[in-house]
Amino acid sequence: MTMPSELILNERRRAVRRAVSRVVTVEPSPNVPGHEALVTNVSRTGARLFVREIELPDTFAVIFLDTRERRECRVVWRIGPEMGVEFIDRPPTRRLRSVAARAKRSAEKRSG
Repeated sequence: MTMPSELILNERRRAVRRAVSRVVTVEPSPNVPGHEALVTNVSRTGARLFVREIELPDTFAVIFLDTRERRECRVVWRIGPEMGVEFIDRPPTRRLRSVAARAKRSAEKRSG
């Protein structure tokens, strides 16, 4: 029987993933309209997406709607409507994330 400590040793990812449920927009290319998808787990190096009704190329952009963060992705695996992606750009700096969070809070105050 495999023990939990053995499972941890067999993990091949470079970064720990967190289970989430975040709506994103996937942009297949700059001139193609975005399409809604769901991120089911995420780390600093990649994510798992659930995408329906669209065939995505091997590289595309993901925009996290809650933070407006945009990440360039490369598909690592696909199984039906799910796929694992690796982020191929550098993550935004803490300062940019802070600016995006303030913008989101400000927009929420105006609308509600």
